[in-house]
Amino acid sequence: QIVEKKKQVKPGHYPDYSMVNFKITDLDKLGKTQRILKAAKLTHYLDDQTSVLDYPKLKFFNENDKVWNVSAKQGFFTKGSDVLLLKDDVLIKQLADSDVDSIVMETPFLKVNPQKSLIETDQLVTFSKQSSHLSSIGMKAIIKRPYKIDLLSEVRGVVFPQSKASK
Repeated sequence: QIVEKKKQVKPGHYPDYSMVNFKITDLDKLGKTQRILKAAKLTHYLDDQTSVLDYPKLKFFNENDKVWNVSAKQGFFTKGSDVLLLKDDVLIKQLADSDVDSIVMETPFLKVNPQKSLIETDQLVTFSKQSSHLSSIGMKAIIKRPYKIDLLSEVRGVVFPQSKASK
C-alpha cells in the first residue's frame, strides 16, 4: 500500500491585502480631527501581521495650535502595535503662519506613537528654523502642548544673525 505524504507548505511573506491612496482620520470624542494618516500604498502581510506603507504622511492637529506634518519614503506597523516606524528621508515640519516661524526636522529613522503625539529617534536629527540650525544624535519629542523636545547626545547648533530685510 502506498501512502502519499502531503508536504506542509510554510506560509511565505506574501501580502493578503493592500490599499492604494488611502486616508484614515482619527477624531476625538467631539468629532474634531486629531490626526490624518495618508499613504500611496499600504500592504499587509499575514504571516507576521505587519503593514508596509509607501510614502506615508501623518498630520497632527493640535487645539488652537499649529499643525505638524510627518512624512517618509516608507513606514511600518508591526503586529499588535499602534507605533508607526518611518524610514528614509523622514521629514517633520511644524507648519506656521509664515516660513520664518516653521520648524523643520530631518532624520533617517523615526518612531511615531500617534496616540501620545510622541516622536523619537536614536539617529542623527537636524533642526532648522529660519536662521537657527541644530543637530543631535537622538531625540524624543512630544508634539502637542505642552511641547517638549529632548535632544539626547552630541548636540551642535549654529545661529545666524537675522538680516534687516527679514525683520
